[in-house]
Amino acid sequence: QLGMQRGMNHNGSVANNVANAINLVKTPVIIDEVIIPRCTVDLVKMKLLGLRERCRNVNFQFVPSESKSKQFARVHIEGSLASDINIAKEHLWNVLLRACDECQA
Repeated sequence: QLGMQRGMNHNGSVANNVANAINLVKTPVIIDEVIIPRCTVDLVKMKLLGLRERCRNVNFQFVPSESKSKQFARVHIEGSLASDINIAKEHLWNVLLRACDECQA
């Protein structure tokens, strides 16, 4: 019984050490952004669910714009692989070009 308790304690401490090591190794996050015309924001937001389904390894997020005229908006694309970011940007640009055509921007 004592040996079993030692084994459990030992395994528990190994599991804790592994968990701690995983927490120490952080995956770097790459953030890229796309500036879009303000008139396309609603159309792009409507397509975000589809973008998120196609690009599951990235996160799309609208962030406050630094545009003084407020005619532009910013979309951040976050991910851990540059290839995922690039694919997501291609999909976002396709949506954006269609939205620009629709609102004649």
